[in-house]
This record gives sequence, C-alpha cells and structure tokens, in this order.
Amino acid sequence: MLCVLTAAVAVASAQQCGSQVGGVTCRDCLCCSCFGFLGDTSDAPAPAPRVASVVPRDLLLLHRDNAACPARGLYTYDAFVAAAAAFPAEVAAFLGQTSHETTGG
Repeated sequence: MLCVLTAAVAVASAQQCGSQVGGVTCRDCLCCSCFGFLGDTSDAPAPAPRVASVVPRDLLLLHRDNAACPARGLYTYDAFVAAAAAFPAEVAAFLGQTSHETTGG
C-alpha cells in the first residue's frame, strides 16, 4: 500500500501544466496534455470530447417519459451534460459501471 501511495504522489507532483498546478501555461511551444504533462507529439492527449457529442439526447434516459415511473422528469439531459462537465471522472466511472452491469446501455 505504501508503494502505491508513493507512486501516486510522485506522479501528481510531476505534473507540469494546466489546472493540476494552478493553471501554469506551457512553454517553448509545447502543449499541455489533459493529464498535466508537457509534450510536443501527437501522443500528448487532446482534451476529451464533450459528453453531448458522445451521448446524444435521444439515447440518454430512454424511458424518461414512462408514466409508470413516479420520478419521471427528475433527471434531465441538460443536468447530465452540466454534471459531466463539472465531474468528468465520476461520470465516466458511472457510465462504465452502468455499461458493465447492464446490456451496454
């Protein structure tokens, strides 16, 4: 456990740019990956696509208007998109778990 904690601290402290280190910008025409590391090649990851381009409105909450559901209207697509922007890792984990535990949808 101590080894894992040490490795996590080392990786976190190695971050060089972006929101992870107070918004530091990149130098020497390098780009900042979404993980906070500098790079000048295509393997420096680009920002993730917005969730709206991956999960269209008509595929999310397929039964949102079902009269049998007493909570219909509680969850909205716009709220989901806002939550995904604010908490991308949590939404990715939720969607991954949901896909794993269901038929993929």
